Amino acid sequence: MVKAVEAALPSYPYDHFRCYPSTAKDSWQTLFYQKLLNSERTFFVDLGDNFPIFIGVGMNQWDRDHFGFGVAAIDIVFSNETSISNTHMAQLLQRCVAHLRDHDFRFVSARVNGDMLTTLQLFEAKGFRYVENIIWPVARCSQLAQSLDPAVRLMHEGDLQQVVRIATNYQYERGHFHADRRFDRKKVDQLYAKWIETSWANKEPIAVVEHGGRVAGYFNFKMDDEISRALGYSYGRFRSLALDAAVRGQGLGQKLFRGTMAIIASMGGEYIDSGYATKNHTSAKLHSLGGFYSVYEEVTLHLWL
Repeated sequence: MVKAVEAALPSYPYDHFRCYPSTAKDSWQTLFYQKLLNSERTFFVDLGDNFPIFIGVGMNQWDRDHFGFGVAAIDIVFSNETSISNTHMAQLLQRCVAHLRDHDFRFVSARVNGDMLTTLQLFEAKGFRYVENIIWPVARCSQLAQSLDPAVRLMHEGDLQQVVRIATNYQYERGHFHADRRFDRKKVDQLYAKWIETSWANKEPIAVVEHGGRVAGYFNFKMDDEISRALGYSYGRFRSLALDAAVRGQGLGQKLFRGTMAIIASMGGEYIDSGYATKNHTSAKLHSLGGFYSVYEEVTLHLWL
């Protein structure tokens, strides 16, 4: 199987990072292998016409503890979509779903490259339902000409309570968890707050914007060492942004967005990696104004077991 992956990967068109800016043409392959070797996922693997077909699924105890039931996520789907591969993929997906049921999982999400239409249809045939499309864009920091904004700064310990309040109450309400009404709405809101608390505990940077002497919004991000090492450029990665509803419409969202870009550049970031749902037109506008361009698209699907 290892030799089959090595033979198939150079021409594989569906990888997330294949079109990301890098210092070497095949850098994305290094990142792909790191993703496999350092993975905590469970893999379901087969071989069709000497082409490797596999699914990688994460089973996070953190999510199980939060929601009170097993939550899994399929985030690696590898296939060349030939008729033979499609037959094997359908069998792997059936095995994966059966395994999750046998291990007391009640929910599984999947993210699949938007160009893998046949594979997406296979997921639909197994009962997965469409939730959203995600665009992954990048921007080059040296082209941004951003200056640090005094109203946008890195979060302090004393900001945590305010940031958690904003994370809990003012999220974009059409993300894939909010969009699925079978999830408890309160649990979903609390999920964002826990992500902030976890990021802060892990000493990951969070930018905040001030208005009227208090924190009015935050932007959670990270300097992504794994992507940076593999692709050869220093990458910052946007994660989640939220703004207090009481101050919306005053340009603070754009101020926070651009100010965070400037902070990443000041921390040595050469590129910024981000992601937004196509239905989130406010985010799409912010990314367009910020100089981002699309490099990858994926579809999110949900299945309740």
